[in-house]
Amino acid sequence: MRRGFVALICLVGAVWLVTAVGTAAAAPPPNDDLADAQLLSGPLPLTVNGTTVEATREAGEPTPENWVPAGHSVWYRWQAPATEYISINTCGSEQRETLVVYDGSAYGALTEVAANGYTYIPGCDRGGESKASFTAVAGHVYSISVDGDGRWSEPPSLAGEGSIELEVSHVAPPANDDFADATAVTAGEGDPVFGGGGPTFAIDNHGATKEPGEPAHRGNPGGASVWFEWTAPRSGGTTVRACYENEGLVAVYTGSSVGALTPVPQIGAYDTCDYSFFATAGVTYRIAVDGTLDPVTGAAQLFTTSGELRYFPPNDEFEDAIPVENPFTGQAATDMTIIGYGTAGATKELGEPNHAGDPGGASVWFEWTAPETGSVQISACDASFSPLLAVYVGEELSRLTPVASAVGSAGEGCPTDSHAPGQVAFNIHEASPMTSPWTE
Repeated sequence: MRRGFVALICLVGAVWLVTAVGTAAAAPPPNDDLADAQLLSGPLPLTVNGTTVEATREAGEPTPENWVPAGHSVWYRWQAPATEYISINTCGSEQRETLVVYDGSAYGALTEVAANGYTYIPGCDRGGESKASFTAVAGHVYSISVDGDGRWSEPPSLAGEGSIELEVSHVAPPANDDFADATAVTAGEGDPVFGGGGPTFAIDNHGATKEPGEPAHRGNPGGASVWFEWTAPRSGGTTVRACYENEGLVAVYTGSSVGALTPVPQIGAYDTCDYSFFATAGVTYRIAVDGTLDPVTGAAQLFTTSGELRYFPPNDEFEDAIPVENPFTGQAATDMTIIGYGTAGATKELGEPNHAGDPGGASVWFEWTAPETGSVQISACDASFSPLLAVYVGEELSRLTPVASAVGSAGEGCPTDSHAPGQVAFNIHEASPMTSPWTE
C-alpha cells in the first residue's frame, strides 16, 4: 500500500509539472512600452540587439499613414549630443521592419521626424531592411519605434515577430558642404521661366551643415547648406533655380571667405528658390543652396533636386530673336511679362546700332516675317520704362537697314494712333523679314 501511495504522488507531481509548462506565457520585451524605452548612449555608430517576439502595441500608439504595423512594437530612446544628420537602420534584423523616429518621449507629444522607406542598404546581404535618416538637433530626445511590417511579414516569422538589430550612425556630409569645397557649375542658354535648353547641376543637402559665420540665406536660418561657384564668362542677366517643392533657399554672393560675403543685388523678387541677378564678366559668384528651417522639428528641409543656372532674357542677342506671331489681330503679339523679365538683365551687343538715335543699353530682339503686302503698326506699350522701338530688315547685326523707330513713355497704352509715342507704322512686303529690338 505504501508503494502504491508513493507512486500515486509521483504521478500527480508529473502531471502538475507538464501543466505548468504548457500554460506559462513568454514575457514581452522589457522595452515593449514607450515609457520603458531602452536608452541608447555612447559614441556613434552604436548597435543594439533586441526582439519583437511577444511585443504588443499600446493604446494611443501612433501609426504612420498607409502603414500596416504587425502589432509587435518595441521602443528605444536616444538624445542627440550634437546637431547632425543621422541614419537609423534595422539592417541586421530577422525580417522587414517598420521604423519610425519621433521627437519627444511621451504619447500626445510625439512629432514624427523620419520613417523607413523600404530601401536597400549598402552592405546588407539582402534588401528591404528599413532605415530612417534625419537631422538630429542637439539636446532633443528622440523615441524610436520598431515593429514588424504587417504587409510584408515573411518566414521565419510570419506573425511579424523576430529578432532585430538597430544601428544609429553618422552620415557623411556632401562633398560641397563647406564654402571652401564649392562645386563649380556652368550656365546655359534657356528660358529662365520655363527652363530647358541648358545644363543642370545636382543638389543634395542631406547631411549638410552650416559653417560658423555663414549668413542666414534669404533671411532664413536654414541649417543644411551646400555651395557652388560660377565665374561669369560674359555680362548679363543670370538666374539660379533650385525649386524642390519651393523649399530651397538660393542666395548669391561675392567674396573669398564664408565670413566676408556680399549679397549680389537681385533683379525682381520671386520665390526663395529662385535668384536672378546681373552678372559681370570675370566675377566669381558664390551660390548657396539651403533648406528652410522647419520650426516644428528645429531642422532644415532636406532634398535632392536639379539646379539650373541660365542666362536671361533669352532674346538678349540679335541671333536669339524671338519670333512674333498673331499679326493683324489687334492683340498683343508678345507679352514681355511672360517671356523672361522684359529687358531686365539685357545688354547691348558689340556693333549694335543706337535705336531711335539713343544709346540705350539693354535691348531684346524679336523677328517677324510679313505674310502679305500692306501696312503694319507695331507698338511698344505698357512698359515700366521709356522704351525705344526700332524696326530693321537684315540677316546680320552689322548690316541692318532701319525701317522705322520711336521713343515711348513709361505706362503708355496701345492706342490705334500710329503717331502716338512708342508706335510705328510702315508699309510691308510679303516675306519681308522684320527684326525689332525693344530696349530701355
